[in-house]
Amino acid sequence: MSIHSDLSKQSNIANDVIDNEQKDRSTHFTIVKIEVMPGDTLLSISEQLNPQLFSHLNVEKLFADFVTLNPSSDPQKLITGKNYYFPKYHS
Repeated sequence: MSIHSDLSKQSNIANDVIDNEQKDRSTHFTIVKIEVMPGDTLLSISEQLNPQLFSHLNVEKLFADFVTLNPSSDPQKLITGKNYYFPKYHS
């Protein structure tokens, strides 16, 4: 599932987010499980998850949070078809 397609088509992403999200109160973000589609990157997915905050988002923090959520994954080499956990930051 591509988050871009899902958000633009208003598909079942809301159900997926509800089913897969967890609150992490100490870091001020919600954890969202997303399957990576061809062309997706950490930044492109994060921008779609956090449109209201993306222009002010600290990229180093984003990478660090991603690595914390996906310790065995390289944020610069996401694998198409694999599920990863992404931070959805609270405003």
